[in-house]
Amino acid sequence: MLLGTVILVAGRLGGEAADAIINVARREIFSGEHIMLRQHRDSGLLDGEHADIRQDVAEVVKDPDVWLDKENDQLSGYKPNDLIGTPEEHLLRQLIRAIKHGMPT
Repeated sequence: MLLGTVILVAGRLGGEAADAIINVARREIFSGEHIMLRQHRDSGLLDGEHADIRQDVAEVVKDPDVWLDKENDQLSGYKPNDLIGTPEEHLLRQLIRAIKHGMPT
């Protein structure tokens, strides 16, 4: 979405200036260094996230122990606890990020 906005604005400029702006934006956004997309290189965690996802849950839901053990429609009916430590834990992490940024629980 950010790149689309940059392309739209740069397109109004036209010419070499537009190309330069778009190229810089692409490089920054896709380099992994952009502040909104910065991740710890090995863990896939964003700045401020914990390796133990339970800590992140505790920061965004009122009663984390109950929430973790309750079936969740956003997780296809799975309990969040059932996803911790599995290859699907990233789905729980995505949900926690969404809640943190305003999605209702």
